[in-house]
Amino acid sequence: SPSNGAAVLPGQSVTLTATAADMATGGQVGSVSQVEFLYGTTVISTVTTSPYSATWTPASAGTYLLTARATDSEGAVTTSSQVEFSVLSGDGSPSISSFSPASGAVGASVTITGSNFSGVTAVRFNGSQSSSYTVDSVTQITAIVPGAATSGKISVSNSFGTGTSSTDFVIVPIVLSEDFASITSGNSTSSSGSATPWAGNSNFPTGTNDFQAGGAVRLGSGGAAGSITSKTLDLSGGAFDVSFDVKGWTTVEGGITVTVTGQAAQTVTYTSVMSGIFENKVLRFSAGTAATTITLATTAKRAFLDNIIVTKASSSVTAPVISSSLTATGTVGTPFSYQITASGSPTSFGAATLPPGLILNSTSGAITGTPTGAGTSNVTISATNSAGTGSATLVITVNPSASAPVISSSLTQSGTVGSAFSYQISASGTPTSYGGTGLPAGLSLNTTTGAITGTPTVAGTSNASISATNSSGTGTAILVITVSPSGGGGGSSGLIAGWDFQTTTSGGTAVAAAPSCPTTLEANFGLGTLYLNGSNGSSTWITATSGNELSAFGGSTVNAGVGFSSTTSGAGSLAMIG
Repeated sequence: SPSNGAAVLPGQSVTLTATAADMATGGQVGSVSQVEFLYGTTVISTVTTSPYSATWTPASAGTYLLTARATDSEGAVTTSSQVEFSVLSGDGSPSISSFSPASGAVGASVTITGSNFSGVTAVRFNGSQSSSYTVDSVTQITAIVPGAATSGKISVSNSFGTGTSSTDFVIVPIVLSEDFASITSGNSTSSSGSATPWAGNSNFPTGTNDFQAGGAVRLGSGGAAGSITSKTLDLSGGAFDVSFDVKGWTTVEGGITVTVTGQAAQTVTYTSVMSGIFENKVLRFSAGTAATTITLATTAKRAFLDNIIVTKASSSVTAPVISSSLTATGTVGTPFSYQITASGSPTSFGAATLPPGLILNSTSGAITGTPTGAGTSNVTISATNSAGTGSATLVITVNPSASAPVISSSLTQSGTVGSAFSYQISASGTPTSYGGTGLPAGLSLNTTTGAITGTPTVAGTSNASISATNSSGTGTAILVITVSPSGGGGGSSGLIAGWDFQTTTSGGTAVAAAPSCPTTLEANFGLGTLYLNGSNGSSTWITATSGNELSAFGGSTVNAGVGFSSTTSGAGSLAMIG
C-alpha cells in the first residue's frame, strides 16, 4: 500500500507497507535481508525486519510512482509493480483550466485539463452527470457528453470538493445521427462479411452499391465505387458539420467524398484498414438550405462507414424567437389548449403566472387545462436551446362560464343522531362557491368545497336550501335531510324522563330520584306498556301491569309500587319514552 491512484493533501503522511518472503536454492526457506520503498529511483526508507512498513510525508504536490524492492540473504533482488500515488495541491478540490473541443453534440468526447483529478466521483455538463468518463491522470479526464446535457459549465468533483470551468461548453443540435445498429448481419472485419446488399433506412433511404456490415455499412465493390444519400434535412441558418467513422478494405482503395446540396464537395483520406479500428473524420460546410441532402461516396472501390452525425455548428446556433400568437382566449369550465412555438429548435419551454387551472408541459411547450376563474393574465412564456432563451408576453383572457351551475347531486340524504354525516354538493359549470341554509342541528357547510359534514343532534326531517355559484350565476335546489333517532326499539321517538334506582326490599319501597340517568338507562316503551330491565343478572323484561305500575314520575321520590321480585331488586334503571 497505498493502493494505486490514492491521494493525500499536502503535509499529510502516508503509510507504506509491503509483504516479502524468500525461498533459497534447493527449496529451503531463505530470509529477506531488507525491503526498500522508493519513488522513481529515490529510496524513501529501508526496513530490515518484518512487518515491512514505513511512514512517509511527501515534500511537494505531484504524482509519485512508488515501488518496493526486496533483497534476500543471497543478494537476489525483486522489485514490485508500480503504484501511482498523488499529493494534491491546495485543499484537494479539482480545478479545471481548459477543455477541448469548446462545443459538441450529445455523445461527443471532451478532454478536460486541470489539477487534483484524483478520486473523481462525478463529471457534469451544466449539472447533467456524464455516465462515461476516464481519469487519464491527475491532470486530465476524458468524458462523454451526456444525453440530457445543455450548454453551460463543466464541473469535476472528488471527496474534497468540486471544480467548475470558467467558460461554457456549448451543446450543438444534432440534425441527423445514424449508427447503423439496425444492420445486424455481416461484419466489417473480414472480406466475406459484407456480401448482402443494404436496402437503406429512414435516415439514408437511397444508395448505390452499398452492403450490410454488422453495425456498419460497406460502400463499393471490387470493381466500382458506392454511395449513400441522406433524407432531406433543414440545414438553413449557418454552418454545419458532418462527422463519420471510416476504415478501408484489406488495403486503402480510395478516399471518401461528401457532397452537400449547394456546396462544393469535400474529400478526405484515411489510413485504417479492415483489420484496424475506425477513424473519425469531421468536415465543416459553410451553409445549407432548408432542403439539403448529404451524399457520402467512395472515390474508388470499397470502404466501411459508421456513426454518421450531422450537427449545426455552434456559431450558427442562436437563441429561440417566439413565433406563436401572443393572445389566447378561454372560458371558465371549458378545456383550454395553447402551443408555444419558436425558432432555433428549443429543448425546453417556460411559462410564469398561468391562470388557475392551467399547466405547462416544459418539454413540448403545450399549455393545457380547464380555467377555473375569469380574468386576464399576462404570462411570460419562454423557449430555450443551447444558445440561450427567448421570451415574450402571452395575454390569456378567460371569459365567464356560459351558464350558471346546475345541482347534480342527490336531493335526499339520511343520517342518524350521534353518527357522523357527510354529503357533497355537486354541480355543473365549475362552481367557485357553495351555500346551504336550514341544515339540521350539528351540520355545517364548507362553502369552498361544497361538503356538508358534522354529527346530527336532533332527529327529524329538514328541507335545506343548497346552492352552487360561478361567474355566470347561482343554481339552487332543496335537499331533504332525514335524521333518525339513535339506538332504541319499536315505537320510541324520544326520552321524556329517566332515573337510576336502588331497591332494598321487594314491595312498595320508595327510592331516591336520580335525574342523571338518561345517558345510561335501559328501557323501552311501546303500545302503552312500560318495560323495566333489572341489572343484577336478570334478562327478563318486566311488564308494569295494574297493581304494580310506577305511580309517580318527576317527584322527589319514586314509588316502585309492588311486584318487584327478588330477581329484579337491586341496582337498576327506569325511563319513560315518549
